[in-house]
Amino acid sequence: MTQPQQPPWGPQQPQAYGQQGYDQRGYDQRGFGQQGFGQPGFGQAYGQQRSGQPGGFPTPGGFQPVGYPPPGPGGFQQYPGGWAPPTTPKRKRGPLTYVLVGLITVTVIAIGALIAVASAGGGTTTRSYVNEDYTPPPADLNPPELPFPTTLEEAESWLTDNAVYAQSMPQPVKCDLQPLPNGVDKATAEEHMNTFVGCLVGAWVTPVEEAGFLLPRPSVTVYEPGQTVTSACGKLPSKNAVYCGADQRIYYATDLNTLTPALNAHKYGTDLVVAHEFGHAVQGRTGILGARAGILGNTNPTEAESNLYSRRSEAQADCFSTMAMRAAAQALQLSSADESDALKVFGSIGSEAGSTHPTPPTREQWARTGFDTDVVGECNTWTVSEDEVE
Repeated sequence: MTQPQQPPWGPQQPQAYGQQGYDQRGYDQRGFGQQGFGQPGFGQAYGQQRSGQPGGFPTPGGFQPVGYPPPGPGGFQQYPGGWAPPTTPKRKRGPLTYVLVGLITVTVIAIGALIAVASAGGGTTTRSYVNEDYTPPPADLNPPELPFPTTLEEAESWLTDNAVYAQSMPQPVKCDLQPLPNGVDKATAEEHMNTFVGCLVGAWVTPVEEAGFLLPRPSVTVYEPGQTVTSACGKLPSKNAVYCGADQRIYYATDLNTLTPALNAHKYGTDLVVAHEFGHAVQGRTGILGARAGILGNTNPTEAESNLYSRRSEAQADCFSTMAMRAAAQALQLSSADESDALKVFGSIGSEAGSTHPTPPTREQWARTGFDTDVVGECNTWTVSEDEVE
């Protein structure tokens, strides 16, 4: 593949707009540390064209076709002598023999029926997941560049008619994870979040790759207030979580959960935030963030226009996050009450109308949409009216 060239319509130097707020063109200077989950941040270089790979889970570890193995080694084996019928003469059966055979047959059928009823009624069964054999890759600390459109028309298409919208989220997906207790140390929290990101990769890899994109696994760095963090998006604020598009990593401040009681009240409150930031990662890997950056960088938008683009991005990340939580609901043992409490989490970090993040009712609505569907296109926030992302 030839090295893609910088698009002539795009910025000659990538814009550095990340967690500190947009730096020019009338962008919001307030930052977003107190506005809720962080904005996706770009810093250094990001890619210029779509990276493609055949869809489906990578090999090894992908799905295996269900059915019988083929004949031959490892498959059906004939008995010695082939399938020829026995040559010894058959003895004639008496009436008692037929009675006994009938009783045995009825007994076997009855036992089979009892087993089936027990299984359907909650008997001891082995739970299975659609990605039972999938193992997520390790975190990619040097991932391929993010896709970036080469024309304004392509950028608009990637936002409104992205190939990922035609995909569906597989479910149920496996996730070997227990709720993270409040007040754990930084190392424990970081290990937990990185494990959960592996679950999110397992949920998203199929729709992303079948849409023709790559999905390397982001790493998660947990940091404390005042701690110096090496980030390609610059200094990271407290009480925030950020997906940095410049290094394609997720960052989580230890004091974020003090922002709202709803985060601590939900048993997977922290993971809802991580799933939201991973939603930004999905946007990055499918070219949505690159398209947004290209349009805003070349159309001289007003502050209101750039804020609208930001709200569309945030609402979509909310929807992406709960769609992934829905896919993992069986493994995480999420109840309907847990889903209702999750909506309260999103509502608790809403912003005032017209800002960079949606209002509480809007965030709740898009989170509800994610819980209600497995169709990625239902989370398309780029074609709805402004009122629907207010």
